[in-house]
Amino acid sequence: MSLTLGFTVAEVVKKGLTTVEDIEALKEKRKNKRPKLTDEQIAIFLIACSNCQDFTEETIESNIALKNSGSNIFRNRNLKNETLRKVSETLNFSVMPEKYEDSVIFLLSFNDNNYKNYCQESHFKLYFMVIDSIVYDDPPRDGIIIIDAKGYSLMHITTLRLSLLKTYSEYFNSGIPLLIKAIHFINCSHAISCCFNVVRPFIKSEKLQKIHFHNACNNLSETLSIPPKYLPKEYGGELKGIRYYHNNHG
Repeated sequence: MSLTLGFTVAEVVKKGLTTVEDIEALKEKRKNKRPKLTDEQIAIFLIACSNCQDFTEETIESNIALKNSGSNIFRNRNLKNETLRKVSETLNFSVMPEKYEDSVIFLLSFNDNNYKNYCQESHFKLYFMVIDSIVYDDPPRDGIIIIDAKGYSLMHITTLRLSLLKTYSEYFNSGIPLLIKAIHFINCSHAISCCFNVVRPFIKSEKLQKIHFHNACNNLSETLSIPPKYLPKEYGGELKGIRYYHNNHG
């Protein structure tokens, strides 16, 4: 499970995101467990769990178990894969270049809202790949996820697979290596309400409290009180367009 990451322990310790003592303590707890994690990997999970030792250990175990579960969401993560290439054309996975108060801003939206071109499995796969790339490159304190539901229709709901929704929810509940500060659905419609009603039973109550819904929204600075310099131009921001950041992340 060894990886080449884009940061060092010294850097995240200097930022006050974790401590050497916390890393060493967790290494000691996991000394007889497999796979062995690097100090940087342990730091990622500690940051995601606010440096709570027990919570971090549980999250690591859940993350490993889910990734080894055989679910296609965590397999064949080659960006040259045809299904990933197609979902990359259908959706925008846009990570903003500057952190807002140590929070990364990750914005998802439709580039093509034709339900026939939408693939739920590839959507979830690339979504989690982007989150992994965020924490592997430069772990933030937490993340603000903004999902633009404009274009999501009742026909998209017909493509949903319950097994994938369950796996997604399990990972979101207990295995994700990023502390979620908030998830904002914007430009919501009846279709989103219907979809969320399907997912709701699988999501823990403490996670549900972080999910917020907004109707028509063209200016995120006004809706979410995030300064324009951290947002793309499509949403009242000063940055380049969402497709630019989709194409240039990582």
